[in-house]
Amino acid sequence: MNLKKRGQFYLIAAVLLIVIVFGLISVGNYTSSSDIDLSHLVEDLNSESGQVVSYGTYWNQDTNELLEDWVANYTTYTQSQGEQGDWIFVYGNASGLNAVTFTEEESSISINVGGSTNSVNIQGSGKQKSTINPSGNRDVSIELLGNSYNFDLKEGENFFFILSREEEGERVVLTESE
Repeated sequence: MNLKKRGQFYLIAAVLLIVIVFGLISVGNYTSSSDIDLSHLVEDLNSESGQVVSYGTYWNQDTNELLEDWVANYTTYTQSQGEQGDWIFVYGNASGLNAVTFTEEESSISINVGGSTNSVNIQGSGKQKSTINPSGNRDVSIELLGNSYNFDLKEGENFFFILSREEEGERVVLTESE
């Protein structure tokens, strides 16, 4: 009889040990969505946007429409994962550029292509879309929160972006070139 109680003790001890180990493993593997580094998003955007442009070019589809759909889906997904901030996407070619902005709070964004005659000012918060018709000069300048970010408009399809958010009391801004 004593032997049976001793076996029960070891069985209960083994079950408790397993529960504790699994509990520690599941807590150790848990990360909150705020732990996501913006630099990983930059890598994703650089890679995935190139794939979208290649797909549209290969299958002779409207790359502007494909990029607009992809940007909307990507931002919806990342924001559902806890990624918030100001996001600016500019895409298109020398005959026409589209700008899509996602801003958390009221802000002013200025996008200039080839001088002030082709500038567009975006005011407010939420999602906004603008069309820019470049003429001659291939310099793209985006002003956000008092800082200017410059890109060169290349031949073919272009995709520029700026990601900005508040992290630990500081504003972190990443662009496609980083």
